[in-house]
Amino acid sequence: QLLDILMFCVTGTIFVMRNKVTTSTTKSSSSSGTTSTPLTFADTTNQTNLIEALKQGTTLNATENVCTVDEHNIPTAHGHARAKMRLEKMWHRATYIIIRHINDADADVDADAGDSDNTSASASASDNDDENTYLLVQRRSNIKDYCPGKLDPTPGGVVGFGEPYELNAEREMMEEMNIDVSSGSTNASMEKLFNFPYQDEKVRVWGGMFEVTYRGKASDIKMQPEEVSEVLRISISDIQQMAVDDPNDWMPDGLYAVQLYLQHRQDRTLKRRLLKGYSNGNLEKYALRPKPQVIFFDCDDCLYFDGWTLANQLTAKIEEWCTTKKNLPPGEAYQLYKKHGTALKGLLAEGHIGDGNVSHSTKETHDYVDVKETLSESTDDSLAHHITIESEVKKSDVGPENTTIDPNTAFSEDFLPPTLTCEEEIDAYLRDVHDLPIHEHLKLDNELRDMILKIDPSIPKYIFTASVREHAERCLKALGIEDLFVDIIDVKSCNLNTKHARESFEAAMRIAGVTDPEGCIFLDDSTTNIKAARSVGWRSFLVGTVGRDCGKTITSEHAEQELNRIHDLPEILPEIFL
Repeated sequence: QLLDILMFCVTGTIFVMRNKVTTSTTKSSSSSGTTSTPLTFADTTNQTNLIEALKQGTTLNATENVCTVDEHNIPTAHGHARAKMRLEKMWHRATYIIIRHINDADADVDADAGDSDNTSASASASDNDDENTYLLVQRRSNIKDYCPGKLDPTPGGVVGFGEPYELNAEREMMEEMNIDVSSGSTNASMEKLFNFPYQDEKVRVWGGMFEVTYRGKASDIKMQPEEVSEVLRISISDIQQMAVDDPNDWMPDGLYAVQLYLQHRQDRTLKRRLLKGYSNGNLEKYALRPKPQVIFFDCDDCLYFDGWTLANQLTAKIEEWCTTKKNLPPGEAYQLYKKHGTALKGLLAEGHIGDGNVSHSTKETHDYVDVKETLSESTDDSLAHHITIESEVKKSDVGPENTTIDPNTAFSEDFLPPTLTCEEEIDAYLRDVHDLPIHEHLKLDNELRDMILKIDPSIPKYIFTASVREHAERCLKALGIEDLFVDIIDVKSCNLNTKHARESFEAAMRIAGVTDPEGCIFLDDSTTNIKAARSVGWRSFLVGTVGRDCGKTITSEHAEQELNRIHDLPEILPEIFL
């Protein structure tokens, strides 16, 4: 339903201004495909007619020499005729221009017409308020050689051979709508945002994306009849809804450009880092990010913060285990941690666990175990030695009379009766050092629970921790959020690799069943873990801005953004919340 129609007859053309539009019907001649200026070019709204007109060279600007490019946006030597470019679907350059209209006078006209709900559509409206951010949308004429008669939310044009993007955008604004965006203009300004590739079954184009802020009056709009049949003033939210209701009424590349613009606007508003290697990290080849496929939450010092009390207790437990169980000198556990990423990796790598150096005992009943250890050198950031234990119980057929054990063979390399296997000792270590009084330090966090519950339920959530499952389960239960996650991916799930290592992230993706790294959102308090996550292509966010060891403000150039605490996530990643 049309709320308001205000028609200005300017040089035989029509400007239609609408705050909320649900159909494209108007009482103007443009609705039937005609204008007050006779047009001599073929009507190309029929695809068969369009192709024939392109072949005959009777389309609008058919012989214009345009800037054709390769798939990397490198211009060809001489360009090509526009009709040939269309027929052969050549890569070419074109401009896409978001025209934000924030004129107070127009908002007042709407209010006077009785639509009081739209009085906020003025310069004071928030740039990110899609309901009150209005764009000038063109209805393309019926003689255009691409998407004739369609709505174009990002008016612009094909770039001529040798013509810069910026010059084309200025020219198109002046020629098609009489909007002056030159440096001396008082009612309009223009900013270049990025370049982007787009292709479908009809077109292959390298777009130059611009944003124009237009503060002029509606009556100043003067359309070029060969190019434009009408101009509509529509809010971004209505554009999105109209595109859902009738996608065939819109230029598909224009709608894609709007999506890119909204992503870029949000990233800039939230001051996210544009990191190389990501879809939005190169403004010369900008692209949409994939929808988040999974969210990985670290547990300790991320889902909660207790001033590192539990972390310090864990460190003390590790030191105690290494000195009492392995007779290592004081401080050696920390040196193993610094050298190998965790003390456990150090214990394994340097032979304190898994080398057969465990206590043994003799028994009068002889069920012995053959132990075969296979040690293989690992890659960087993985265990220094990967230990595989194959055990086979051999029932002795020696009778009671043969209970005497030959001291020369009883504990040979091939015939050991260990009290603990390597895996058992690893389990004992992890169990002992994580025996912490969780419920003395953590309490129910209803704010955290409510925040997590508001995340889009279609995005699975996992705990990704360097500790063991049992420890994480106790933490989640204490916080009152144990039922909000699909699963816990712990250090044992990652073959004892820490989040310093690429292998742990690959293991987490396999467990979560995702293949696109950029679809993974990662929340962690460690700058080292954040750096490792970026190396595999995850989108990473640093939780906590004070370092445990230094006590000073920390940051990470590998994180899209930092947040003081996990509860601030809706402010950092609003798009994942309902």
